[in-house]
Formats: sequence, C-alpha cells, structure tokens
Amino acid sequence: MPELLPYSGDYYLWNYVPSMAAAVIFIILFIATTGLNSWRMFKTKTWFCVPMALGCIFEVVGYIGRAKAVNSTGTLLPYVFQSSFTLLAPALFSASIYMTLGRIMRYVKGEHHSLIRITWVTKIFVIGDIFSFMVQGGSSSLMFNSSTVKMGEKVVLAGLFIQIISFGFFFVTALIFERRMRKAPTAESFIVKANWIHYLYVLYAMSVLIMVRSIFRVIEYAEGQTGYPLKHEWTLYIFDAVPMFIVTLIFFIYHPYHLQVRTGATTSIGSEEEAHSIQLMNNPEQRQGRKGKPFGAGIATTNASSVTTPDSSTTPPNTQSNSQTPHGFSLHPETSSYVNFTHLELFQHFQDNQGFIWGDNLTTQSSRTNVLKYAFVTPFLMYELLAYSALHISIIRPDQFQFYHDESRMLQQQSLKLFNDSVQEVNDENLIPSFLYSGILGHHTFVDTFSVADSDLNQFIDKLVQAIKLMRGVRVCFTGWWEVLEKSEIRGLMQHGDGHVEHTDEYVKHFLELQAKLPGIPGIDHVELEALQEAVRQLKWVHVSSLFNLGNGNLGPTMVTSWPITLSLEYSELLLKRRPGALVVLAYFSVLLNLSRKHWAVGSAGKFLLDVVGTCLGKDWDTWLEWPRSKVLGDV
Repeated sequence: MPELLPYSGDYYLWNYVPSMAAAVIFIILFIATTGLNSWRMFKTKTWFCVPMALGCIFEVVGYIGRAKAVNSTGTLLPYVFQSSFTLLAPALFSASIYMTLGRIMRYVKGEHHSLIRITWVTKIFVIGDIFSFMVQGGSSSLMFNSSTVKMGEKVVLAGLFIQIISFGFFFVTALIFERRMRKAPTAESFIVKANWIHYLYVLYAMSVLIMVRSIFRVIEYAEGQTGYPLKHEWTLYIFDAVPMFIVTLIFFIYHPYHLQVRTGATTSIGSEEEAHSIQLMNNPEQRQGRKGKPFGAGIATTNASSVTTPDSSTTPPNTQSNSQTPHGFSLHPETSSYVNFTHLELFQHFQDNQGFIWGDNLTTQSSRTNVLKYAFVTPFLMYELLAYSALHISIIRPDQFQFYHDESRMLQQQSLKLFNDSVQEVNDENLIPSFLYSGILGHHTFVDTFSVADSDLNQFIDKLVQAIKLMRGVRVCFTGWWEVLEKSEIRGLMQHGDGHVEHTDEYVKHFLELQAKLPGIPGIDHVELEALQEAVRQLKWVHVSSLFNLGNGNLGPTMVTSWPITLSLEYSELLLKRRPGALVVLAYFSVLLNLSRKHWAVGSAGKFLLDVVGTCLGKDWDTWLEWPRSKVLGDV
C-alpha cells in the first residue's frame, strides 16, 4: 500500500499520494497525441510544429514521473520529472501556436494587417516563450529544497506571468489582424485552400485552454504548499492535464499543414475546401442554398511559382503600357467612399456600352435597366460594375492601361468588402444582386488573368488555376436558386445552351479523338484519366452549347467562361501540378478561346495560353498539340 513519505527530515515533497490510475491514463493519452502529431509533422514536413511534438513528449515524461512517484513519494527524481516537465510543456505548445499565426498572415498575404511587422511576429512571441521556459526551468533546483522552496515558487510565478502576458499580447495581435482582414480582405484570402479564419479560431481555442491552465498554475504557486490546489490532486488533472490533452488533440485534428508555404512555392489553393463561398470569413455554410445548376465567379491574384521553366520569349496577350493619368481626372481617392470624376466616367461608359459584359445578343434593354435598378440600391454591385468598366477601358485604351487597371482593382476590393459586410447568406432579397455580382466578378477574373499575364509562365498558370477554382467555388452560393433566376426579371442575361444535342463537326471530332488518346499518357492512373476525360467532355459541351449563342459568328465569352466553372477539383489539382495530360486539355481549351479572339475580353488569350502550354510541355508533346496549333496559330 503506497504511503506518503518525507523527503528529508519532516519536509514532504507531496501533500498526497499520487493516483496511479490517473497518471497511467494520461501517459497513454499523451503517447497517442505524441505519435499522431509527430506522424502528421513528418508526413507534411511542417517543422514549425516540432515544439508541439516535443511538448507532448514532455507531458508523457511528466506523467511517467507521477506514476513512478506513487511508490516513491520520498524520492526526489520522480517529483522533479513530474513537476518540471508538466510545467514546461505548455510553453512548447505556445511556440507552435505563435508560429502558426505568422504562417496564417503570410498564407493570405495579410502581413500589412499585422500589429507587428510580420518578420517579428513569430520572433517576439517565441522569444518571450523561450524566456518564460527558461525562467520556469531555472526554478527547478529551487523548488526541491525546503530552504529555497519559497524563492522557487516566486520564480515559477514570474515565468507563468511572462507566459500570460505573452498570451495576452498574442490575443490582441491576432484579434486586430482578424478585424483588419475582415474590413479589408486580401484577394488571397478568397482563394487559398485552407479556411484561414477557422485556423485562427483554432488558435484562439488552444490559447484559451493554455491561458486557463496558466492561471490555475499561478493560483497554485501563489497559495503555496498550504493552498488547496497542492493538497488536492484532482485540480491538477481538471485544470492542467485535461486542457493540455485537448490542446494536443485539437492541434492534430486541425493541423496547420495547409498553411505551409515553402520558399518558391505558390500559395496552396483548392481541393476539399474550395467549394466555400466567395467569403471564407463569414460562415460559408450559411451561403449554401439548395441543389441546383452552377454559376460561378472569382478574383485572381499572382503568387510565387513553385516550378521553374525554361526562359520564354512569349509575351502576354495584352501588353502593359506606361501609366498615364487622364487629363483632369483625380487620382485614387484617399477614402473608399469618395466619388470623383473618374467614377462618373466609368458609370457613363457602362451605361453606353453594356454589351461589353454580356454581349449584345444576350442583353435586352429591359435587362440592362434591371441591372442598374439593383446597382443603385446595392453598393457592392455598383462598385463591381464600375470596376469592370474600368477594366474594359484599360484594355481598349492601352495608352492609359495602368491608371484604369489600378482603378479597377481598387474598386473591386471595395466591392468585395461591401459584399462581405452585407451578404451573410443568399436569400430571396439579395439573390438577384448577388447573382449579378458573382457573374460580373467571374468575367472580371477571367479577363484580368490574361490582361496582365506574367512573363513567368508558372505564375501565369498558377493565376489561371486560382481563377478557375474560385469561379467554380462561388457557384455554391446559388445552389438551388437556378429555377428562381430563370423566372426572374434578369432571365434575359442568363446563358443558355444544350451541349447534349447530337452534333458532329471538326471540333467535336478532335475532342473525341483526344479522349481516346488520353489513356496512352505514360503513368496515368484511373483517377487522373477520369478527371481529364470529364474536362474534355465539358469542352465538347461548351462548344456544342455555343452554337446556340453565336452572335456575329464568334463564340460568346460567356460560354467560354462556363468551362472553368464546370471543371472538377481533381483536374484543377492536376493542372496545378503541371501534369502533362491536364496541360494538353488546356491547349484544346485555347482553341475555344481563339474562336472568341475578336471579343475584347479574350483577344489573343488563346494564342498566349497555347504558347504557355507548349513551353511547359516541351518538344516531346508536339504531336499532341498539332491540332490546337493548326487552329490557333493558323487563324492568327
């Protein structure tokens, strides 16, 4: 039968005999989370999570010490182990939490929203954490001697207060960052793979748990050996062991491996969370309606490339000229609510040339009137109309490209902010303006991707993939509303077409031939093949559907943009990885783009895209590109 024994003379290390059962339970639990977190860390190469794994090991060692002490309450070593290692483990957990915040900021390109310079965020908090670690660790030798135990308790208290102050500052920094991001979200925050706001909430949850534990420890050491906590073992397990186990479990379940952006790599985008609505920060599930047909939109941005390609002389389809400010127009307003003469010009341009958005063959006068009616009472729609109008002017007036393109981006950012602030879910009241907004934003994305196409081909492909993923992701907002929209007053703006009718021509013939050739790609597996086959089927669908939407003999751009909307997540991932089959399918898409080359929104995008694909694939794939080149280069 275990009994309480003195360490030296009448000095007792313990006020009770520790529970063997409780210690063994938490040894098993922390061994499990040590293994899980270590496995996830090595698998994803997220080395900034090393402190979390080490903290788990510290907890295991600490509770092994408690188990050993059950029959050795008068022995120093088990007490030292259980006291020191369980005291220090949360400091290691905190280090990984601090580093995760820095990665969230970089992940969404939100460094400018940080209260502290991003290069110092991790350093400041981790240095504070290390200082707290050292202070608490340095008190160990004082805690186990009856003559210095009081001093040791004070040193531990100092270390715990440092940890609490550091956490308080961390909370302030994280909350300010979140608030600023909500007010002025970056483009990257809409397209990244991980729902970054959820990761922030995870950090908040873990931080609260560690804060509760730290406050408990402060009370424990402040009251000393005669206090209630050190005389009742249950308090340690309820306010320390359980919260710390939950922290390690949460970190594994919501592991921040999605936030890992390695040097030279593009921001990770797409996959299982890509179907979130345009605003990841406002409960995306609330924006989902009932099941229906797709319609999408988005915004593209440039990220660093993860793959190096040979130098290319390929030039973007729309060359950027020197910035020139139109005479008499003011520069960008200092505040978002300021209206200047440029905005009046943009509105007049839209009023006089609404066909540049939907095409004259789809846009009736009544539909145009309805668009303006909704724009006048829906600020986010009005801002996006002005933004798209500015983009149109930037392309048709190349000598003033930079001015109007900058104006377009500024207005678009303001429209996104207004949309995020006002639309929490799609309902009967906001359905039509939200639908119009997403449609215009989708076209805006597509055009902007090519209008400032990078000479770095990998960056261009990354931008294109981002645009594709967001365009199809936003369609979740309107799931189930399609029949309502088809009966609404804007039905004249809806794109129609039946790609399933029996039709055969040169394009259909080559699409079918491509489908037959795809299984011959070296190393292709079933999943990849199915994704490519489906992408080609959608190309065929778009082409056949477009036959019902011919205006002056050219494929309407609304049908061209319907292909990215229907692409699968698997195909987008293959394109992001530069898989040859996905690039070949993209080359066939350039043929459809080329059919719309006379439209301002497309221009020479088809030729540019085909050149990019050819450069990425190399000479070995020339035979696969013979037909696209004959159609695109032969027509230029």
